[in-house]
Amino acid sequence: MSASRTPVVEHGTLTLGRLLGQGGQGSVHQVLNKKINTSVNGGWDVVYKEYAPAVLPALDASALAAQVALTASLSTAEGRWLCEKTAWPAAVVERAGHPCGLLMRLVPDRFQFAYRPLGGASRGDRRLANLEFLLNDDAYVAGVGLRVSERDRVLLLADLAATLTRLHRIGIAVGDLSPKNLLFTTAARPECFLVDCDAMRLRGASALPQAETPDWQIPAGEEKATPSSDSYKLALLAVRLFARDQTATDPAALAALDPTLGDLARAGLSADPAR
Repeated sequence: MSASRTPVVEHGTLTLGRLLGQGGQGSVHQVLNKKINTSVNGGWDVVYKEYAPAVLPALDASALAAQVALTASLSTAEGRWLCEKTAWPAAVVERAGHPCGLLMRLVPDRFQFAYRPLGGASRGDRRLANLEFLLNDDAYVAGVGLRVSERDRVLLLADLAATLTRLHRIGIAVGDLSPKNLLFTTAARPECFLVDCDAMRLRGASALPQAETPDWQIPAGEEKATPSSDSYKLALLAVRLFARDQTATDPAALAALDPTLGDLARAGLSADPAR
């Protein structure tokens, strides 16, 4: 991969809009003056993720550049698929020659929903449809404005499993696979969309130290961000998606729906989830 294929944007050229989110790694901002994939319907809007100053010393600039350069190294079909299923890093953003963040596509509108506050207000704001909403009982899910059937849940799980298989084939391990980093839609067809992709591991290299969401850790002693760790967390997600619970580990609810799925979840949570 040549450095010339790694898009780099100077921070001073960005016109930033509102703050869209903030977390431990940094903040995400609307970008008003740039688009990517401009050959498709006028292009996709992008957002800027700025790393917090405390994060920058741990940033592996070469690994981040390799992530950004990945799509150019894939076939057209594979690159298009990756950008449709994930908010993959699209450009490195630099200040005075030093990386300070990245550009990525704005989450497609179909992975957002009109959130309805449970307190009785009739209208809320539009929010990202994080999969964590579905790890609650049906009354809560309906109460916040989501309509998700049992069939939708099965199809979402199948789509995520197929997505992980294809990512692994490319050389990508998600690592911090948790409902906070997974968005969903049930509109045209149930499907998932992955965010925080700069935290993923590409061909053995990570741009930032691997972290895990509480209650979504792999067993002690296991290596983080591998196909095996992703398989373990997929099994955990399957259990919790059908248990309607944030921390469940018993696949009984999944097995009641389909014994084969229950057996697969048990195998995935075993000492060797890749088997």
